[in-house]
Amino acid sequence: MSFVTLSPDQENELQEIQLARQSLERFLASPSGKAGIAEFYTELAQSEGSSLDVIQSKAIAAIDELTREFWILDRISKRIDKVKRWSESKIEQAESRSEQNIILDRVTSVYQKICYKLIKNIQSIARIVDANWNYLPVELQVMTESLARRLYLNEQSILRGNLQDDYYRIFVPSFPETIQSFISLVFYTVEQNKGKRKLELFKLFEGDETIDNKLQGETKFNSDREVGLTEIKEVVQKLIKLPNIEQVRAIANSSNDLHEIIFELLPTDIDSPENGELLQKSISLVIDAEWKLSDITNNESWLFGVQMVGEFEHNLKDNSVVASSYV
Repeated sequence: MSFVTLSPDQENELQEIQLARQSLERFLASPSGKAGIAEFYTELAQSEGSSLDVIQSKAIAAIDELTREFWILDRISKRIDKVKRWSESKIEQAESRSEQNIILDRVTSVYQKICYKLIKNIQSIARIVDANWNYLPVELQVMTESLARRLYLNEQSILRGNLQDDYYRIFVPSFPETIQSFISLVFYTVEQNKGKRKLELFKLFEGDETIDNKLQGETKFNSDREVGLTEIKEVVQKLIKLPNIEQVRAIANSSNDLHEIIFELLPTDIDSPENGELLQKSISLVIDAEWKLSDITNNESWLFGVQMVGEFEHNLKDNSVVASSYV
């Protein structure tokens, strides 16, 4: 289940805000600037008894911080959805209740790891809201308020529905407390600042030229491939050290794209009752590697799977086997 998501529209808004931030920096650096921006920051500086340069620097820093936290939230949300889809698929394929329990235990462990990242992320957004609300453009204010409302509605739905047991089983106790504190802070801040003038970036930059340098932190393909191949080879070496595993190989649909990999395991005995526990350990290693690569490359498209087979198929293209224990 996914308790926090960003809709495609909100992801697009976030990208546009990043582009607007670049425009803002250009306007601030120009001799004349833009009248609306100069007036906004001048009034803000006067109200705080500070210099214009200091206020503009604080505003840029606040915008950057909150934009970064929303991107982190988006990554966490995608990871939750990925784990959800994986668990649903594996549970459907499970042949026994014990196999389902193995998958559920692993999913719970992964969700709890995600939970700590999510708590840190929400706390960072709350800190920025508390310290810098009036420095933020209206688009980021609206997105933050929308997030708080969405979390509030999710929370009410969980408490009133049949998801409550799963919610408290999966997420650590400090998670609901963090969410409730964040919701209260944002709602209070919005109420206290109603009617105050805001910096509306989209209106100020309407008709501005397209900006090519997007602040998305994307890693180049070659770098992704190099890092991915190293990690895939390490996973193969870890898997071959598990008991009762004779051979391991990593298969990709294309050797030019290593983001989707199936790790095939050849056990000593395909019918051994111990293979369930062996599969659980293998899945744990593979998911940890997928998680690690997502963090290192800032790319959520890594998708690894595990398959236990009675024998290796030998009709594969040579380049589809990207790593193995026997070469």
